[in-house]
Amino acid sequence: MKRRNFIKTTAAGSAFLLTSGAYAFGNPKNRKPNLFGYQSERKIPVAYKVDVVVVGGSTAAVAAAVEASRTGAKVFLLAQEPYLGEDVSGTFRLWNSDKTVLNTELGNAIWGEGLPTQLKVKHALDNALIDNKVDFLYSCFATDILTDTNGNPAGIVMANRSGRQAVVAKTIIDATPRALVAKMAGAKFGVYPAGKQTFQFTVVGNDVKHDAQLSAKIQPEPVRINYTSSGTAADGSFKKADIKYNAIEYTLQIEMKDDSWDSFAQAEQIARDLTWDANQVESADLLYQNPPDKMEGEKHWNKANVNSEKINLKVFQPKKVENLFVLSGSANLSNKAAETLLEPGKLIRIGERIGTEAAILASSRPEIATPSIKGKKKESVENGDISELLDGLRPTLNVGNIIAEESNIPVLGTYDVCTGRRNCRCSCRCGCCSERGENTCGGLYARTWRNGNTGNDWKILPRIPERLYKCGRQRGA
Repeated sequence: MKRRNFIKTTAAGSAFLLTSGAYAFGNPKNRKPNLFGYQSERKIPVAYKVDVVVVGGSTAAVAAAVEASRTGAKVFLLAQEPYLGEDVSGTFRLWNSDKTVLNTELGNAIWGEGLPTQLKVKHALDNALIDNKVDFLYSCFATDILTDTNGNPAGIVMANRSGRQAVVAKTIIDATPRALVAKMAGAKFGVYPAGKQTFQFTVVGNDVKHDAQLSAKIQPEPVRINYTSSGTAADGSFKKADIKYNAIEYTLQIEMKDDSWDSFAQAEQIARDLTWDANQVESADLLYQNPPDKMEGEKHWNKANVNSEKINLKVFQPKKVENLFVLSGSANLSNKAAETLLEPGKLIRIGERIGTEAAILASSRPEIATPSIKGKKKESVENGDISELLDGLRPTLNVGNIIAEESNIPVLGTYDVCTGRRNCRCSCRCGCCSERGENTCGGLYARTWRNGNTGNDWKILPRIPERLYKCGRQRGA
């Protein structure tokens, strides 16, 4: 569908549908059981054809992309946040006490001069990709897996404000926090346990909170924030004063029903409610957790200690899934080993090794002739069809199309109000925010699905694997 026609026909929705990637996660409590929307067969524009695609914007993801490029591979990286460094800047876990991280080029660029700012982290990661000729995009989410004629992974489909696009790749590095891509590819994982789960959440400038659900740790070095203090640029007296605030890392015990988006959204809200006060200056974007549902890998690392130079990389390869690496705490590690590697910067060296290995693997794989996107068909499908933007990032730069088979998309749930995460600017016509000429929620791409029975019953399908966005009901409908 063309952008102009899509905008003309889009109205606000009263329910959500999910992407096919939602099959990899648990079902939220408000999802309608056994209810699916219909998605017809369509052509997905191909944005990139590469040797290695890296999904995720962590420090280790960037290290892997850089080393893959240096080994001779053509590389593309997509980051789900609007910046790089989600594992450090996103979680506000800037403090590093392990000096071995400085032995890596990227680790030294970030921590070589002491405690970095979030901007320094982002700047170092941006420069590393640019200097090594790695193409990358922010605010992109992997939504589907491409497969070759043998059923092996052959790339991904990503979604962003320009719609959906395919990235054909010989090798995939999944650096998402909870191994979303590996789950979509069919890798086996442990069951996410219901009950109390441990999370960390960092705030800056607050008074220390005391509650049965949490414990607090004041970081050893305060955070420096620059504010304009006095003077004007006209008379040359303009100055900036360094104001320092304590950063507090809270460890929280939060009740989790399952691993659905709904549960993680509730957990984040609980963390913010328990730690906020009027003195707060800053807080983390993301909760941190060592994933308890580990992947079944080709090898298992059951020791507490881990040597980044010697650990077998098959620990990071899912069993019976080819051409895929998992570069996160979801790999087949013991909980203690994963906790060690999830310390800021510790995964960088393993990322470098995986990047090199992925490039070598890609060089031995033939060109992917006819990749496709397999459909999933379910019963209890409502009438109508899913509409979306399919022009590509830049229509003139598309490098072909890939057939996405007809499929059924699960309905997440129904809602009265939709708002985006943080600075929401969506096109809802519900009166809760200003109407815009784009179909975006929180700066992220959404698909719409129109019920075939009525003219006003629309559903919103967000391409968001670990966020929950809700869109409001059209007034007068």
